[in-house]
Amino acid sequence: MESPGVNSCSFTFNIYISDIPTTLSTKLAYADDLALAFTGPDWADVVNAMNKDLSTLHTYYHQNRLQLSKEKTVYASYHLNTRGVGRRLNISVDGKTTEFEPNPKYLGVKRDRSLTFKPHVTSVQQKVLSRCALLNRLAGTGWGASVSTLRTSSLALAYTTAEYCSPAWSRSRHTKEVGVALNSALPTIAGYLKPTPTQYLPIHAGIAPASVRRNAVNVQLALK
Repeated sequence: MESPGVNSCSFTFNIYISDIPTTLSTKLAYADDLALAFTGPDWADVVNAMNKDLSTLHTYYHQNRLQLSKEKTVYASYHLNTRGVGRRLNISVDGKTTEFEPNPKYLGVKRDRSLTFKPHVTSVQQKVLSRCALLNRLAGTGWGASVSTLRTSSLALAYTTAEYCSPAWSRSRHTKEVGVALNSALPTIAGYLKPTPTQYLPIHAGIAPASVRRNAVNVQLALK
């Protein structure tokens, strides 16, 4: 959860850029993170629109004493045409060519060309496994934390990581890999051996299955 100071700064910044000019592209913004999205019938239309919008924004930033980070500005293309995977677009800002990033990360979520979210799920899986390894250290044979402490720690360390922005990627067919990683923490919490059937682990650990928890997050977002 962000501190009140961070929220206040974000709110103030949004007011400061409330007169940001209209662009051909759709602007997706959160605080000072801005993404431009444009759909066109051919690549030339996309390149022309993006270059025009970047020029417009660069001028606006300069007039308002803001600095556009050219090093962090990248572009990606989303399509199902496998023949165009290696295509590079001539997009630049203030004379500097914008770098191509096949799996750009925006607000903590990686996006691939066909939006399968496999790179993001793989990244989440690795983070969850590393946090589960920390939980194993808390449950030593000579000493160890209580079941309550292990359960709270797993929710704070592993499950929050596995559910971050899950409404965006939870319908990916690769999502089950995250559930497999989370299951590695459940025997540690409940003190069961590896041969214990997987379907019983969430019940004994007192934690709902990963798929149920993700669905709950989706419903909560929809209601909000």
